[in-house]
Amino acid sequence: MVHKDPQFERTIDQVEKDHRAAEMRTVGATYAQIGAQFGVTRQAAHVMVQRALADVPREGTLELVALELAKIDYLERKSHSILAKHHVFVSQGGKVVYDGNEKLEDDGPAIQAINTLSKLADRRAKLLGLNAPTRTELTSTVSISIEDKSEQAKGAVLSLLARLADE
Repeated sequence: MVHKDPQFERTIDQVEKDHRAAEMRTVGATYAQIGAQFGVTRQAAHVMVQRALADVPREGTLELVALELAKIDYLERKSHSILAKHHVFVSQGGKVVYDGNEKLEDDGPAIQAINTLSKLADRRAKLLGLNAPTRTELTSTVSISIEDKSEQAKGAVLSLLARLADE
């Protein structure tokens, strides 16, 4: 997300450069290549692309997301109603199967409804951006040369791996 600096007002030229940078990115250019094209760092190229993306109108996107969420709501209601019903087991011949005097219960429709609800929850989370990856920064004061095969180097690597496993 690009944070807007109230003291920084983009010129028309800067807006055009940002959009050219974004176009380069859409055809596979790396941030380093974009930076080289515009004479800026890789990080600055990333900011240029992010600014261009922030310029894209969001109204249509928000309406589409709202429509998709409404569809998911409808499908969730239907799945919950299926889940709440009592399902009897029916043989391939179309007859209700009994266990003594009791109708045998069929869990298949309930399991399918649960699977559907799980998929719908995942779809909702994706639409709302809840599954966005989180950024984790790993730092260490351990410096090891790859050629260093000493017991001390091995111990340092194992120690670092243990600390990472604990996090």
